[in-house]
Amino acid sequence: MPSWKIHAQVANKLNSKLNYYEDKDKFLLGNILPDMYGGHVVKNVSKIIEYQVSHYREYTIINGGKFCLPDYETFKNVHLDDIQDPLILGYLVHLMTDYYFNKYTYTNKVLLDNSGEVCGIKTKRNEILECNRNTMIRIKQEDFNSFEKVLNIDNVSIAYTSNILDSLSKLKTFEVEQKDIIKVINYFNSLSASADNNVKVPLILYSKEMLNEMIDDCVNFIFEYITSTIIKCN
Repeated sequence: MPSWKIHAQVANKLNSKLNYYEDKDKFLLGNILPDMYGGHVVKNVSKIIEYQVSHYREYTIINGGKFCLPDYETFKNVHLDDIQDPLILGYLVHLMTDYYFNKYTYTNKVLLDNSGEVCGIKTKRNEILECNRNTMIRIKQEDFNSFEKVLNIDNVSIAYTSNILDSLSKLKTFEVEQKDIIKVINYFNSLSASADNNVKVPLILYSKEMLNEMIDDCVNFIFEYITSTIIKCN
């Protein structure tokens, strides 16, 4: 899955188009909320919720292979009455960001054998690297995590406010503990200052330029969906 700083960059760029500045904290929190109980980002939360629940996982066929992607349409339909709440909309944006980055990778980077099993990947230099599904997933995740180290983003801190709890009460996917929200916000805010463009990161599937372009394409994909199905922008 894309790292939290990638999610924050997508959220920031979308916010400039959607004008959620007054509710920036809710919108940004929603953009990381699906991962808060996964156990792989913030370790000391009160419970673990499986990916298929938090991300509305469904299986889909891509180039003859079976892959799982977030079912963001189901999330939208379940929360249709509250989908314009900035926090709920941010949750949807997270699912769509995961969908975009993973579908792009599975479509353009993954090689399959005749039975539809993963047998390799195409690197950023269009070289073929033989690997199985688990190794492909690991390399994909390592690229996203490495890119985070050189990704500069502005205005990404989240302020905890009491009206965040009002929005959280509208979430039907899982119940959120207030103490966990504070832990997640503190962890996220600690990430925002860490970036160094001069650091060389070991990217295999993508270059930094490719990933920055994917972020912009992802923003356009989500913006077009939101403005055509959910809200009208001024």
